[in-house]
Amino acid sequence: MISRFSRPNAITAALLTAFITVAAIHAQTENLYTLTWRFVTGGQIRNTPALSHNAIIYLPADDRSLYAIYPDGELKWSYKSGYKFYGSPVIGYDGTVYIATTGGAMLALAPNGRVRWSFRAPAAITGTPAIGSDGTIYLPVSGGLLYALNYSGKEKWHYQYSAEICSSPSLGPDGSIYLGAENRRLLAIDREGTKKWEVTLPGAPGTAAIGADGTIYVNGYGIHALSPAGLLLWSYSIPEKTADPIIGEHGIIVAGALNGRLYLIDPEGKKIRHIQLGSPVNKPAAAALDGTIYAVAANTLYALNRSGDIAWSFTAKREAAAPALAEDGTLYLGSADWILYAIRGTHGGMAESPWPIHLHDPAHTGRFNGLGNLENPALWIIRSRAYSASEELKFEALKEIEQYLKGENFQPLYASSLESILEYLVLESVVIRNYYYGKLIHNFPLVRLKSCSLLAELGTERTRDILLEVLKHERDNHVKGAAALALGRIARPSDNEVVMELVHQLENQSAEESFHLAVLKAFDIMVSQSEKMLDPAAYRAIIVVAQGSSSARVRKNASALLTRLTRGSGREQ
Repeated sequence: MISRFSRPNAITAALLTAFITVAAIHAQTENLYTLTWRFVTGGQIRNTPALSHNAIIYLPADDRSLYAIYPDGELKWSYKSGYKFYGSPVIGYDGTVYIATTGGAMLALAPNGRVRWSFRAPAAITGTPAIGSDGTIYLPVSGGLLYALNYSGKEKWHYQYSAEICSSPSLGPDGSIYLGAENRRLLAIDREGTKKWEVTLPGAPGTAAIGADGTIYVNGYGIHALSPAGLLLWSYSIPEKTADPIIGEHGIIVAGALNGRLYLIDPEGKKIRHIQLGSPVNKPAAAALDGTIYAVAANTLYALNRSGDIAWSFTAKREAAAPALAEDGTLYLGSADWILYAIRGTHGGMAESPWPIHLHDPAHTGRFNGLGNLENPALWIIRSRAYSASEELKFEALKEIEQYLKGENFQPLYASSLESILEYLVLESVVIRNYYYGKLIHNFPLVRLKSCSLLAELGTERTRDILLEVLKHERDNHVKGAAALALGRIARPSDNEVVMELVHQLENQSAEESFHLAVLKAFDIMVSQSEKMLDPAAYRAIIVVAQGSSSARVRKNASALLTRLTRGSGREQ
C-alpha cells in the first residue's frame, strides 16, 4: 500500500538527487576556471585584446577608447580617438601598440599611451596589420591596397590588387604575405611587394594560419590547405561560412562555422570530429597547452577537452568576441556588454603549435616564427631557456644551439626554429623595456653578442635581415661589432644594402675603436671570400678612416686593408 506521503517523498528525493548532481557538476566546473576580475569599459567590445610581453592588456572598445590594463585588472591608461578603432591591436618589438581607426588612420602608441606617429591611409583600413621580423608593418586598405610601412610609419611600398582585400595579413616563414580577397582569391606577395601567385577558392578566404612546414590553412566555405608555392593540397568542404582557422596540438586544424559546429580536421584534410555548439561559431578558436580548445558561440565561451566534451563554459550577458589566451592560462574575453572578463583556466597557456590562436600570438603579430617546427624535445628545452629572464639559462641555450649546429643530428627542418630563438635573443630581448623605470628588462649584451655569431653560423635566408636590424638599432658597440663581423661572413661585396650599411656605420666617428675595427674586419672577410670588389663608397670610407681616425690602431688596420684591396684590384669589378 502506498501512503499519501510516498509520492511527494519520491519527488523530493529525486529533486534532492538532481540538486546534489548539479551542485557536484557546478563544483567540478568551478575548479576548472576562476573569474578573477571584470573591467568595465565605455562601449561594446568587438575585438580580441592584445597582450604585451610584460602582460599589459590592450583593449579597444566602441567608445573610441583604447584601454591599457594591468594584469590585475587596474587601468594603466586609456587613449581616446576621434574615430572608433578597427580590428585588434598589434604590439611591436619595442612595445609600440599599432591600431587602426575607422577614419583610415593607423596609430602607433608608445607603451605609456603617447602617440608616436600616425599613418593616414587613402581609404578605409580593412584588417588588422601584421608585423614582419624586421619590424615592417603590413596594412590592408580598401581598394585592394596593401601598404608596407617601416618602424617610423613611412611607406616602403604598396601593392595594388584588382579586388578588395578581405582579410588580415598572415606572414609565412620566408616573409611571404598571404591575403584573402573578395573575388575568392588567396594571394601570396613577397617582402618586396611583388605578387608570387594567386589561387581561386570556393569562398572568399579570411586570415590564414601557417603550419610547421609552411602549409597555408585558410577558410572559405570549408578549410583549404595550400603549399607555399600555391599548390592546393586538399579541401574540406563545409556548406556554411567558416571562421578563420587555428592549429591545435598534433597539427589539428580547428575552425567553427555558421551552422553552430566546431570542426577538427587532421593535417591530411580528414575530419576528426565536429562538435555541435548550437549558435554560430563565427570567431576564431584558441588552443591551450593541455589540448583544450576554447571556442565562442554567441555569448558563451566553451572549453572543450580532447574528446570533444564540454569541460566548462562561461556565459557573458551579450555577444562575446574571440578570447585572448595568456601564457599563464588566463583568458581575456570581451563582450558587447562592455565588460572584459579575466578568466583563469587550469589548462595552461597556448598550445605548442605553429598557430595556436588567431593572428598567431598574444601580440597579434600575424607572423609565423618557426616554433611549430620544434618536434625535437631538446629544442623545446632550448626555447624555454632562451625565453627565460635568466642570463645563465640564456647562455645554456646558446651553448646547446652551438653544439646542435656542429653536431651530426642537425636537420634543416629545425633551422627556422633555431633562427626564431636566436632572433628573439638578439632583437626582442634588446627592446623589451620596463616602462616603469625606462630600463631594459633583459639587458644581456654578451647574450646578444654570442647570438650574432651563431646566426652567421646558422646561415638561413633571414639571418642577413636580422643582423642588419641589429647593426641599425643596437646601442652596444661590442654587439654591433659582432653583427658586422657576422654580416662579413655571410654577405658578398655585391650585396649593396649590407655594404652601404657598413659604410654608414664606419663613417660614424663617435663609435668606439672596437666597432670600427670590427667593420674593417667585416670588409676584409667579405672580399676574401669573393672574386668581386667592394663598392667605391666603401673604399672612400676606408680611406677617410685610414687618414683621419683618432685611433692609431684603426688607422693602421684601415691602411693595411687598403693595401690588400689594392693588390686584389685585378678582380672582377
